[in-house]
Amino acid sequence: MGEAQDGSSSLGGVKATGGGDDDMNETQISNFRLRKYGEDASGPFLVYMHAKKKHSFNSVKISNALFKKYATIVKAEPVNRDKLRIEFDNKNDANALPLDEDFCLEHYVYVPSVLSEVNGKIFMNEEEDISLISSTGHGKLWGSTDGKMKILEVTRLKKKVKEGNQDKIVATPFVRITFEGTVLPDYILVSDKFRIPVKPYAPKIMKCSTCLNVGHTEKHCCYDKRCTKCGEIHRNTSEIEECRKTSFRCPNCKNSIDMLNISVP
Repeated sequence: MGEAQDGSSSLGGVKATGGGDDDMNETQISNFRLRKYGEDASGPFLVYMHAKKKHSFNSVKISNALFKKYATIVKAEPVNRDKLRIEFDNKNDANALPLDEDFCLEHYVYVPSVLSEVNGKIFMNEEEDISLISSTGHGKLWGSTDGKMKILEVTRLKKKVKEGNQDKIVATPFVRITFEGTVLPDYILVSDKFRIPVKPYAPKIMKCSTCLNVGHTEKHCCYDKRCTKCGEIHRNTSEIEECRKTSFRCPNCKNSIDMLNISVP
């Protein structure tokens, strides 16, 4: 189902993070953080490489270049015609590849977020200063006497509201916290005494307007365009414009929906 499987959110060429919980992320495009495997991460260590230009990926040539430079690569295999999955048995080499200019200048290269970090959210009033969370806080599990879960990023979530005829972006009382590792802590301990409960963070699901799959956007789509009326792939643009089908076949669940009967889920 496209790029949903790798949980990608940050690229070596860099790719945007998604929003969540009907809020908008206030992080600006200049503030991307390159993801990497943390100190306690265990293998295998996966890295993905994605063509910046559609259908231009030379997977055999790139794989050979990777094998010559990184002896710790276990295997590399194509995900699709524009994307490569690389498996390392060495964490440092896996973290180094997204920064390697031999590869990241012409391709998006990234560590998948689902294997390197986890997001939670906390409640903080809109006027509260969130900088103290990252400077003096860390994640903890209930009953744990040791082990501090490192905070990688703190982001105040915002949302769009209507004000007259204009859209306005306002702060919400929710803050997204990104922790190193894949285990969500139960609470954040600030200054070693103040506890803030951590809830799971549910990001908005990305949907592609080209192939109609979920998990990526049209900017990074490498699949054929699907008709929004029937869900099928037509041979040319005129067929899409002339499509008169009333049944839509979802490319994600593979079920057919009668578009004339809106009561059908």
